[in-house]
Amino acid sequence: MEFKLGDKDGSADGFQLVHRHTGVDTANGIVIAEYDYTGEEVFDLTGLKYLPETLALEAMAQAAIQIRLGNDGLANKLFWFVGIESAEFLEPIPRLGQLDLLATVIFEERSGKANCQAIQTGKIMARATISFAMTRAPAAKT
Repeated sequence: MEFKLGDKDGSADGFQLVHRHTGVDTANGIVIAEYDYTGEEVFDLTGLKYLPETLALEAMAQAAIQIRLGNDGLANKLFWFVGIESAEFLEPIPRLGQLDLLATVIFEERSGKANCQAIQTGKIMARATISFAMTRAPAAKT
């Protein structure tokens, strides 16, 4: 399933790295998503052989917040990236291709953690534990 984050008119917010989610299990806090990277995201990566680690971390964080899809209790929440508790890059990620993103989300009262993995062709390339905060989304303007 393809989707866009953004307003009801479909306008995206410009820095979207998760292109598809292939599974959301809200009961168990599991999200499976995909990121197709072309080397032309937001800034020009021409000449780089590998995907920068910061983009892999951002993609994992964006995958984790997709847990709100299909969960009415989270639909009106904003998620704020707070920090990286741990990160490990096992191998350089080639600059072009697809990353499968797996996130297991653990909620606390107004915050949470996500244990994330970036996987390419069945091999774990990076993993991280990311923390986030949740707030109520502002009321829609009329």
